[in-house]
Amino acid sequence: MTTVTIADIGTDEVTIPVTDTSSIIVQTLSDGPPLGSYIADHSLCTNLDVGDPHPQYVLDTAYLNHVGDTSIHFTQAQISITTSQISDFATSGAISEVDAAELTSGTDTALHYHATDRLRSNHTGTQILETIITNNTIDAITENSTLKEFVDISISAGITRSDFVVTCDASGNVFANATDFLIRSTTDGNGTLYSAYIDASSGLTAADQTTTYLYIDYNAGDPVWATSTDPTDINMSDKIAAAVISRFGATAYVLPVGQDNVDANAKYRKKSFYTENIVRAAGGVLSNPTGLQIAVTAGNYWFGLSEFTHLALSGGGVFKYYYYNGSAWAVNSSATAISGTQYNNIASGLSTLSTRYYANHWVYAAIGNSTSEYNVVYGQAEYKSLAEAIDETPPTLIPDHLNQLGYLIGVVTVYENTGAIVSVRQFNGTHTASSTTSLIAINNPASSDPGTPGQVAVDSTGSYLYVCYAIDSWARVALTTGY
Repeated sequence: MTTVTIADIGTDEVTIPVTDTSSIIVQTLSDGPPLGSYIADHSLCTNLDVGDPHPQYVLDTAYLNHVGDTSIHFTQAQISITTSQISDFATSGAISEVDAAELTSGTDTALHYHATDRLRSNHTGTQILETIITNNTIDAITENSTLKEFVDISISAGITRSDFVVTCDASGNVFANATDFLIRSTTDGNGTLYSAYIDASSGLTAADQTTTYLYIDYNAGDPVWATSTDPTDINMSDKIAAAVISRFGATAYVLPVGQDNVDANAKYRKKSFYTENIVRAAGGVLSNPTGLQIAVTAGNYWFGLSEFTHLALSGGGVFKYYYYNGSAWAVNSSATAISGTQYNNIASGLSTLSTRYYANHWVYAAIGNSTSEYNVVYGQAEYKSLAEAIDETPPTLIPDHLNQLGYLIGVVTVYENTGAIVSVRQFNGTHTASSTTSLIAINNPASSDPGTPGQVAVDSTGSYLYVCYAIDSWARVALTTGY
């Protein structure tokens, strides 16, 4: 092969004279710039489409991010692609025709949305809250939810110090130590709640044989200790209770009540849990549909701060029937009607009613049973008259579960062997009258009186008014203030 030297190449075609033609390589440079130059205008390149956008570079993240290029860097957000270029991508096969159509559509598609789609006014559907709130927190807290406003509506006024002490000496001088407290600026409980400190009391006294109430008075922003003999002066808002003091001569009885506001919710729950037992709120109405059947409407009951709904008992429905056999409680778990022939002799069990006698049967809602159970307790006595039966008080000997979690709805009275209930009485918040044979007649206060039907009398304390309805049989009918 002959080696040649090219001294001047500047034309489109180059002729090289050689003597050895055994290996000749001829290269023709056609329609291109002179060798040694570079192409600044991409459109001048031959054999390339002028509009070719090289879509592979757009899709290649290495080119998008200019990997290794420290002088020029463009983020993807800075790359703008026109609708016509998207169509070109589809033509070149860089993306599918379907995706290109979705990206260039004038309507909403899976690959793009319009700005107006985010406007609140265009949102007509619903969305799960957790998809809106990040990390279960609400980003913006409004002015109406400030800590101060929360405290104002949720915290009670009162003394906060656990070492608060009140004493009263033999002369009636009252002393309360310095303490921290919360108090409101208004009487209605809606005023601003202030935290403050007050010095120890001085110059306060409790009168002999008089109940004195010690309290802190907001006093237009300058709190002072004060006393009153009228508890209604203390509204627990801008006047907060500190203690109740009662003196008898040199002996003083002091009951501190200043910390009633500390964890007041727990204290109220404890009080209602211990003292209120079962309370009826609504429903629970007893009736006698027919014969010896009973029915009770659904009821709403509370135990402390816990609410319960008790389902209805329909006429002829099943209830549990209890009686005491002298040593233990026995029960018929599938009773559907009241007995018209028996009562409970607690010394032996069930006994047959005497001819033409009356007996009561006590109806309870057994709260806490998932089936909303109703229980009936046999009456524990028989009576020769309806008036005597009606006068009977509820039995004190009942199954323990009724004593603790039973609500006495009412009582029904039967007349021996008639197959019917003769009286239905509701016990929702009411009390029965009681009978007695130990009375002092109004016109004969010095001796006991067996009474005659229709006679009116009071008991020996003058507390109750009675009416005689049979010899040695009296019914208490009202309270009285004396005679």
